[in-house]
Amino acid sequence: MKELAFLIRLEYGKLMKRKLTWLAILGILLLVIAQPTMSLFGTRYYDGTPIGSSAQWRMWEREAVDAMEGMAIDEVFLKKAEQSVRAFWDEAEEIRGTEGATERYVSGYMEMEMPYNILLESISGLGIRRYEMDFTEYYAQYDAYIRDYYGSSLSDEAVSKLIAMSRKNQPFVYGWQEGCNIYAETRNGMSLYTCFALVVCLSGMFAGEVSSRMEAVVLSTRYGKNKLLAAKLLVGMSFALAVSVVTSLISYVANGMVYGFGGTDLAAQMMHPFIAWDLTMGQLCIIMTGCGVLAAVLTAAVTMALSSRAKSSSSVLIIGFLFLLIPLFFNIPGQYRIPAAVYHLLPSLLPRIQYAFDGLLVLQIEDSFLAEWQFAYPVYLAVCAILIALTYRTFQKHQVGR
Repeated sequence: MKELAFLIRLEYGKLMKRKLTWLAILGILLLVIAQPTMSLFGTRYYDGTPIGSSAQWRMWEREAVDAMEGMAIDEVFLKKAEQSVRAFWDEAEEIRGTEGATERYVSGYMEMEMPYNILLESISGLGIRRYEMDFTEYYAQYDAYIRDYYGSSLSDEAVSKLIAMSRKNQPFVYGWQEGCNIYAETRNGMSLYTCFALVVCLSGMFAGEVSSRMEAVVLSTRYGKNKLLAAKLLVGMSFALAVSVVTSLISYVANGMVYGFGGTDLAAQMMHPFIAWDLTMGQLCIIMTGCGVLAAVLTAAVTMALSSRAKSSSSVLIIGFLFLLIPLFFNIPGQYRIPAAVYHLLPSLLPRIQYAFDGLLVLQIEDSFLAEWQFAYPVYLAVCAILIALTYRTFQKHQVGR
């Protein structure tokens, strides 16, 4: 164990001495911190007239929604919301172009529409234009959405059970949940940046040493190839795990500081109607963080497998980047259900909420249902084991004096 611990320290030391490692880590941190703050810049306008900064409007909107926090979104709430919002829309049309329109618009918006912005965002998530929907049909639209979303992969009876399960958290409780929601929605982008950084950091884990014959020197020592390989794999996988977890925590804090930490106990289904499970926004954040960690670990395993076969890190970088980029531009049509669902398990796609709860892959076990993100854990574990075995076999072929 002492020899393995020494080799792990040695490999971490080599990894952290590379300039590219620090540049990649710094790049991730800058992106993680910058992402939530971008929405604070800029100015809101009404008919060409500035009506306040984006940061001010975000603060006012949060205060307006917070004033209604804890209310049940029942029929009374929905009717009141519709009356208030439609009254504002009618007034906004009447005052456009008249004297004092800007002040009246801002005043009316803040009083009659802004408090219901989270509800309106939820309605938009159902794929319905807010101007056309009868608000009292709000929950019926959720049933229709789930039936359409899962209809291709489940029987009518199973979909009915899924709809019944989705009703357990209805009526929803109203409140501000933008901090949690934006964090969960941006896991895809943040995870992708992390994976790119890991390709950069780990591309030379084996390739650089094969070309420089460094492995021949180390293998000729008393440590041997098996312990060296174990050290390299442990460093690569633990580094990916640490970077992913730490950047996720920093991202959560950064989002919380900008958008607020509240809403963790509110229903995730309100903002994401395809989530039929009884999940809170806090639980959704944990699930999507887990998907991001899985993507990072698998990317590390792929990168090291490529590195063990390459003579230089340049080829590893090219193939690794293509591995992450290609799924962003090409997709498999939903009519090919199983291939499409498997394709959505790729590291570039899994941390996206729509793919983590993909309607193409749902397994029913009596009255319970497993979502795609739950399949990802055993699949990723198996693929990582295979890649590690391949890396081991490749590394074993490197002989002293080669």
